[in-house]
Order: sequence, then C-alpha cells, then structure tokens
Amino acid sequence: MMNYYGIDWILFALVFWHIWLLGNQRRSAFLVGMLATIFGATFGVMSGSIATTAMNITFCFLHLRAYQKWSHEK
Repeated sequence: MMNYYGIDWILFALVFWHIWLLGNQRRSAFLVGMLATIFGATFGVMSGSIATTAMNITFCFLHLRAYQKWSHEK
C-alpha cells in the first residue's frame, strides 16, 4: 500500500478535493489541481511512466491557463 511513499494517496485526495471545489465553482480548484498534477508527475517518475509524467505536466499548464482565464471573466 505504500510502494510510492504515499504519493499516490496524496494524489487521490488532491484530485478528489479538486473536483469537489470545481463542482462548487471555486476558482481555487485550479490551484489544487495544479498541486495534484505536481504529485501526479512525481508519481509518474517514481513508477517509470513517461506518459503519466507528460500528462500531468500538460494538465498543470491547462490548470494554470484556466485559473488565469477565470480571473479575467470575473
């Protein structure tokens, strides 16, 4: 259960929190999402998955873009 030093469980909790905040239309959801992608990329490196690492780095930039766009619309 702790093969990845709990990184996978932290990732799980952050993704859950991210989706919860997003469902409540909170702008902070994107910041939590960015934090989750950092843990996701770390998990990808630890598990040896280039695709997981690349996906999380890409999602981090998408979260940043969404955070910036949200601030311009409000």
